[in-house]
Amino acid sequence: MKNKKLFFKILFLLTGFLAVFYPGCGEDDIINNNGTDGGGWHPNLTFLVGQNIVYTNDSITPSGTYIRKRRGTQMTINAQTTIGGELCYPFIGNTHDTVTNQNIPEAYFLRYDQGEGKYYQYGIRKLINPGQPDSWDLVGNFDLARGTSYLVGNINYTITIPGIGTVTFDGPLNGRIADSTTITSTGTPPQVISCYRIEMTASISGTSPIGVVSANIIMDYYLGYSTPTGIVEIKIRPFSFTVGGIPGVAAQPGYDRKIFRHTP
Repeated sequence: MKNKKLFFKILFLLTGFLAVFYPGCGEDDIINNNGTDGGGWHPNLTFLVGQNIVYTNDSITPSGTYIRKRRGTQMTINAQTTIGGELCYPFIGNTHDTVTNQNIPEAYFLRYDQGEGKYYQYGIRKLINPGQPDSWDLVGNFDLARGTSYLVGNINYTITIPGIGTVTFDGPLNGRIADSTTITSTGTPPQVISCYRIEMTASISGTSPIGVVSANIIMDYYLGYSTPTGIVEIKIRPFSFTVGGIPGVAAQPGYDRKIFRHTP
């Protein structure tokens, strides 16, 4: 129980990043975009100011069981503003916890340079380390051939893991675009959403009193490119640590925030 509470804090700066695939969502259905798997093809991403997106938030147990959380998130795309020296689109809203009857403010800041084919989110590394300095992190590099790895940024932080000890982790957060796909919304009736799946992997390691500790934390980031344009799902897969060469230590839950509906 202590491990789970610890990683709620480590993996999520924005409270409410909790979700899991519900039965019926299925696996991603890959669509082949003819002529778009080479480098240099930059999609047209157009954010619709005033659009409202509602998400469900669920959890994934280490064994893969999906549990719906009693939290709903609403985000609205706002007019462009300047954050961190860059013009961007703010996604502003809140997560409502029906258990505690609390509203938790949330905000994403997104920008896309079509000329360079690069899509950024402000502070994406904070989802793994809340203490990471704010910066414009490269989430999607569409100038590269699909499947080509690129650096999102570096992860560095110190935590205490029950049963393992205090560990200072360090390592790269890399991304790759797995071309276009579709997901199915969690609302009724369900909607098929066109998007890009961007896979980001934090390969972290550090030294503890009982040996070297390492982990690969994988985040699946689904970027809608039609209606809506923006974040349609973010999933962090369950993971565990390798300690002193022994894998499967201190298994951690995964989380998934997924689109429920959007207006318009």
